Amino acid sequence: KGVVVSGVKSDSAVESAGLQEGDVIEEVNRQPIRNFVDFTKAARKIKAGENVLLLIFRENVHLYVTVSP
Repeated sequence: KGVVVSGVKSDSAVESAGLQEGDVIEEVNRQPIRNFVDFTKAARKIKAGENVLLLIFRENVHLYVTVSP
């Protein structure tokens, strides 16, 4: 379940938050993400300037990451 991060843009908010290529995003603002459609729906709900809480899975560990604009 989730979506795999295929790349991270240099000097971006997600890079600053610590996301890495290969991370699996399983939640966006506590909404479960099963696939790309779920991710797109959750992303559309994010307002400009809003912090985003992500639950990611990396190397057999779950981590919460906050992405700030």
